[in-house]
Formats: sequence, C-alpha cells, structure tokens
Amino acid sequence: MEIRNEKGYTLLVVLLVVTFIMIIAASFATASVSTAKQEKTVDENNLAVVAAEMGVDHYKTAMLNEFINRREELIIAAQHEINELVANPDFAGLNETQKEDELQDISLEIGEMLKSFLDAKIQTLLGGERVTPIDGDTKYELVDLSVKIEDVVEEVEVEVTKQVVVNGKISGVSTNTNKDKRELEFDLKFNFINLSNVNLDIDGGQEIDFENPSEGAKVCDQYNGGEKCKLINIESSTVYFKDGYINPKSNTNAKDFKNSNIYVNGNIDVQNLNGLSNVYINVSGDFLAQNLQSDLGIDNSTIVVGGSLQGKNMLVTNTTILVNSDFKAGQLKVVDNSKVCIGGDLKGEPADNKETSIDLTIEKLSEVYLREKGNHKYIIKNQIENNPIMLSNVEFIKLCSLGTITFPPVEDKWGEPIIDVKY
Repeated sequence: MEIRNEKGYTLLVVLLVVTFIMIIAASFATASVSTAKQEKTVDENNLAVVAAEMGVDHYKTAMLNEFINRREELIIAAQHEINELVANPDFAGLNETQKEDELQDISLEIGEMLKSFLDAKIQTLLGGERVTPIDGDTKYELVDLSVKIEDVVEEVEVEVTKQVVVNGKISGVSTNTNKDKRELEFDLKFNFINLSNVNLDIDGGQEIDFENPSEGAKVCDQYNGGEKCKLINIESSTVYFKDGYINPKSNTNAKDFKNSNIYVNGNIDVQNLNGLSNVYINVSGDFLAQNLQSDLGIDNSTIVVGGSLQGKNMLVTNTTILVNSDFKAGQLKVVDNSKVCIGGDLKGEPADNKETSIDLTIEKLSEVYLREKGNHKYIIKNQIENNPIMLSNVEFIKLCSLGTITFPPVEDKWGEPIIDVKY
C-alpha cells in the first residue's frame, strides 16, 4: 500500500487563497480610498461654487439696492428734463420726430446718471474688504466689478435700445490652499427708462380761433375794416384783427382805450395812446406801443405778446404783461401789484455811452421776471425797490402763464433688471 504526503500541497493552496483574499481586500480598500478622495474633491468643488454663488448674490443685491434707492431721484430728474423741454421757447416749433429725439436724449441722460450712481457704489465696494469668510476655510472674493452702457438689439422688433450693464467676477474657495477656486461671472442689466409714453402734445398758451370768434365780436381784416376797426372807435367791445393792426401814421389814438378785448393775429402798431384801462390784449406777433401818457399808462389790464413789446414811456399799474420775446422801453414803472414777464431780453434805449439804459422802477408788491436765456444787458438809471428776478424756463412758464400749466407726467416705466450668471 502506497501512502502519499500531501501536507505540502495543502499549505500551498492555503497560501494561494490567503494571497487572493489580500489582493481582493487591497483592491476594495484602494477603491474605497479613491472614492472618498473623489467625494471630498467634489464636495470641495461644490462648496467653492456655492461660495461663489453667495458672492454673486451679495454683490448683485448691493447693486439692485443702489438702483432702488436712486430710482425716485432718477424719475424726478427725468421729470425736470421734460419740464425744461416743454418750457423752452423753441418747443412749440418741434415736429413729432424732433420730439421723439428729445425724449431719447433725455432717456440717454438719465441712463448716464444711473451709470454714474452705480459706478460710485462700485468704487466703494472695490475699495472695501473683498474677501468674505463663510464657514471655516470657505469664502468668496470680489475679483472685479464694472459698469458700462451697451446697445442691445431686440430680436423681435429689431430695435436698438440701450442698457446699463454691471459686470462682476466672483471667486469661491473652500480650502485654505486656494487650490479649489471657482470663479463665476455675472451681468446685471438695467434697461433705460422708457419715455415713449410721455405725451408732449400739450398747449402751453391760449389758442385764439380767428375763424370762429366769440359771439357778438367784431371781425376786422384787410377786406373788412373802416372806421369801426380803428382803436379810437373801440370801447367796451371784443374785436378780432385777423391781419394785424397798423395805425395810420397821420392819426394818433388820442383817447383812452378801455373796457375791451382785443385779439390780434400778427403785429399791432398803435403809435400813441393816452392810456389803457381794463383791457385784455392778445397779440401773436409784435406790439409797438410807443408813448403812453405817464399819468394814465396801463391800468387794471392784461397784455399777452407772442413776439416783442416796444414802448417809450410806460406806467404799469395793477396789470399783468407777458412778453415772449424782448421788451424795450426808455422808461418803465411797474407799481401796485403788477407783474411783467419777459421771455427775451430787457432792453432800454441807446445812451451816450453806446450801452443800453432803462429808467426802471419796480415798487413793492410788483415784480419783473426775466427768463434765464436772455442777455438782459441794461443799465438802470434810477433807484428801485425791487430788482428784476431771473427765472429758469420751468419757473418762468409756471409763474408767467395765464392759466395753470400742467407738465406731462413721467411714469415709472422701468423694466425689471435682468441677471445673467455665467458658470
């Protein structure tokens, strides 16, 4: 009987099994360590992205708050520019295209204001602490922040508009080595204020209908005149001069002119008058008054002149005179709660020194208002109690109009800001 010794084979099998198990265990261990490292890396990357997103949200909110805080100020500025436009003497001559261009210019100006406000806020942020810790080694950092104005082409209407665009770059970090840094870029877009809804079709003055005069009024034109259309024959009447009024040079109006309403389409030349009392005169062109007797003058009346007014000696008592262009007089005395508004220049008569001089008197309770656009190069001969007051265009049209002028309102038609984040 043959007996074999198999102890050596058994030991070899055991060693092979143990080696195999160790290899498998090592593989699992390696895979587990690798997965853990990958998960840690992913977590760190995610934390860096989250940190950067928190930074984007912080700086986006800071810029939005600046816009919100300045919004009313920008609307008020737009309203002021609209008022200035309407009050400008040249506004009435603008066509629809020119009005639209003016509104676009105002929108651009307000956009530039918004840009300057946001830029000031940006400089403050850039000058402050740029790194903000979140938790542990996680933090976000302001890399860059800027603002500019861009043209934007709308895909639907193919209309070029403009936007104020804030561009920011924020980095997020989740380790103290700054190895896993993630950077996000964002654009915050503010459309320009929409002024297309502002209605500029307003009438700042009184419209006189010479074709349909008031009932009972006289109508005088080049075909219909005669004696009844001479000012010396007009009293307690309403008269429309469709083609202006030129007084015959041989005739002086040596009579008080009172208790009447006179509407003149064009110029009026009345030469000499004793005085005007309790009259309303509306002249679309120039008014040449010459001498008014100093003891009578213009009393308790209203005179509206679309062009210039010229007279030599004028006493204005309890009267309102509104002149859109120049006012020229050698002597002007404004007393007893009177108001004189001059849209152009206040001019006197040439003096020996070739300058312009005027004998001007403005007593208490009376005012002379000048629009700021005028040169008003004059020399006052005598002592006056009140000085002429300079007004802006808006103040002038408010204080120097017969009716209440309502400026077209600017509505808050600002679109919501748009945020675009680039990962």
